[in-house]
Amino acid sequence: MRTYRDAYENVVSGFPRERRFRTPLREDDVLKLRLGDVVYIDGMIFTGREKVLHRFIDEGQVPIDIRNTCNVMMTSAPSVKEMGGGRYEVRAAMPTTNYRFIRWLPALFERHGLRVLISKGGLQSRAYPFFRRFHAVNLMMISPAITSIYAKGIKSLRQVFWVEEFRTTDALYVWEVENLGPFIVEADANGMSLLKDIVNPMLNERVKIAYEGLPELTQKRVGDFQACEVDGELYM
Repeated sequence: MRTYRDAYENVVSGFPRERRFRTPLREDDVLKLRLGDVVYIDGMIFTGREKVLHRFIDEGQVPIDIRNTCNVMMTSAPSVKEMGGGRYEVRAAMPTTNYRFIRWLPALFERHGLRVLISKGGLQSRAYPFFRRFHAVNLMMISPAITSIYAKGIKSLRQVFWVEEFRTTDALYVWEVENLGPFIVEADANGMSLLKDIVNPMLNERVKIAYEGLPELTQKRVGDFQACEVDGELYM
């Protein structure tokens, strides 16, 4: 696409499109997804954060069959209450910021067949080629205000690992989910990003017009520049 305006027109021409998938997702499933699609998920997913990914990739301990059962990951520490007897009640669920996990993504995609990453927002620019290379997508949460809605989509705990060692906040959980969502496709299997390639350029253009002719300030307020102009190119 020539410009972000072309990409924007392509998104809005088919909006809103809702998709519902059952895990494990196939390559054909993710190739159907377009930027801006609204997605709901049934089946099994897993949640975890840095400690889980370090154990998976750096230590080679993977106690679940990601590729063939639960190839959707929400990088999350769900708010759970242990009810006894191996039961956990989910009070709230939301993904965390995923730029911390980028170094593990290629191995997750290639070795373990991960197809969907569920994130709080966007990633760094160097992450997006991985989605194109391995035919995966990044789903973005709608808003932190609906964490209780996401929690309702988590129906039961199938497995939990390392809870004694990592505590409930950083353990590996495998959840049975039903109609988990809504999420928005932030990065598609072509490596295009809703935030990096469309939203941030649109906002930056408007900010520059609003500040045109004004002297450069020595201090800027939060919101006076977009994250893609910060060192490291983080798209949030």
